[in-house]
Amino acid sequence: MKIAIAQIWQEQNTFSPNLTDFKVFKSNGFFIGDEIISNLKGINEIGGFLKAFEESDIEVLPLIRVFAWPGGKVKNDTYKIIKDEFLRKLSENLLIDGLLISFHGSMVSEDIDDIEGDLIKSAKLLLERNIPIVASFDLHANITNDIYKNLDCFIGYHTCPHFDLFETGYKAANIIINLIKNKEKLCKSFVKIPMITPANNHNTFKGPLKELFDIVGEIENDNDILSSSIFPVQPWLDIKELGWSCVVFGKSNTPRIIEKVKIYCNKLANFSWENKERFFLETYSPKYIIKYAERIKKGTVVISDSDSTTSGGTGDNTCILTALLESKTNISAILTLVDPEFVKQALGINTDKKISGLVGGKLDYIYSQPIYIEGIIEKIYENVFSIEGHLGKNLVNMGKTVIVKVNNIIILISEHPGPVYEQGIFLNAGYNPADFRIVAVKSPVGFRASFEPIAKKIFISNCKGISPANLNMLKFYKINKPLYPFDEINNFIPKLIIN
Repeated sequence: MKIAIAQIWQEQNTFSPNLTDFKVFKSNGFFIGDEIISNLKGINEIGGFLKAFEESDIEVLPLIRVFAWPGGKVKNDTYKIIKDEFLRKLSENLLIDGLLISFHGSMVSEDIDDIEGDLIKSAKLLLERNIPIVASFDLHANITNDIYKNLDCFIGYHTCPHFDLFETGYKAANIIINLIKNKEKLCKSFVKIPMITPANNHNTFKGPLKELFDIVGEIENDNDILSSSIFPVQPWLDIKELGWSCVVFGKSNTPRIIEKVKIYCNKLANFSWENKERFFLETYSPKYIIKYAERIKKGTVVISDSDSTTSGGTGDNTCILTALLESKTNISAILTLVDPEFVKQALGINTDKKISGLVGGKLDYIYSQPIYIEGIIEKIYENVFSIEGHLGKNLVNMGKTVIVKVNNIIILISEHPGPVYEQGIFLNAGYNPADFRIVAVKSPVGFRASFEPIAKKIFISNCKGISPANLNMLKFYKINKPLYPFDEINNFIPKLIIN
């Protein structure tokens, strides 16, 4: 049995003014053929694929692996390179029994709103034969009609913060193995739910999303069910077909299982809709948060910024830094910014020397603006480190980074954005975030696993930005209407698509 594998993975934020070009993918891990196995064995979904195949003595045909941290739309010429290389490698391996792909589920180019759907359709056309195509997705994928109808089966992460990448890959691999062996037609059902919600409360360990995934778990305990997933899409996409979705796959296409699948999929859709208002958390101004931090005297206050670098944010929004400087507070704070220009300026100055200039607000020039700082250079270093936890094990390269101390504020200013959801980003710089009264993280929900243990209080900021909790701050033009929370929808009835 021969199964081809690929990983084409990036999360887009269409509100970012900065496009993603090919060098971003190259720097984050563009592998071809056996390079995939040598670099990713035991890591993320690919690691799960490989483990399942080893156990079943499957011949693996690795195609391409393309990965980048979330960002703005993919440039058209960059997507053409990715698509052409994927189809070229697939055309060299047409005598396969199945195709298994790891996607995020929200890739968008300048001209194509649904990259995953486009790739799946193209692969299916190239293969010609009716062989199984299965995919794994991030929990925040936007599942479109093209994705649903052209895949034989697909599953998403069941945790957020995401700890089950490897397990998701392992499960997806076993699904395609069984599909090839049993040759039985699955029963599949799909509901697109006309709503989006802020990602800040997409937490599968408590609250409404935990309750939803408890239902998913109950469904998957039914021996007639192959898999079930709920996709509370990341909301910072101005594209058609945007919205939550749920899927249930039955092990066969018998009338009894078809009826079960319908009931289960409707249950997930109705629960999601009935609990939609619970996903909206209160937000606070940085000014209010700073006053709270001053009032408590001790303990660490964590602020979730509206510039999530794991949601396509640029990493240079200055909202929180501006509030800290304007408050003239005496409490300690630590935060990150992306500003390659400022880093370049700092490289010509020794540590322990003064530095001044405009920082931040140069990439996100829509919702932010540069702010003038005067401080002391504490350290200049190559910001390369390894992290684990949310989104699995990853090597992070934020480029050269300068640490500037402005009174009681420590600012890590880097050339490139990074995943500011782990304490490791500060620990690697030599600072324990628990030693600070305020820690600002550029993450909507993934940070909770790492920072909740040290946080006396967590606040979601109401800053303007590319990935705000308040979705009304953004202008959506392409989305299908009606869509909650922008439109009033009465008497929601799930529109079930079956097989």
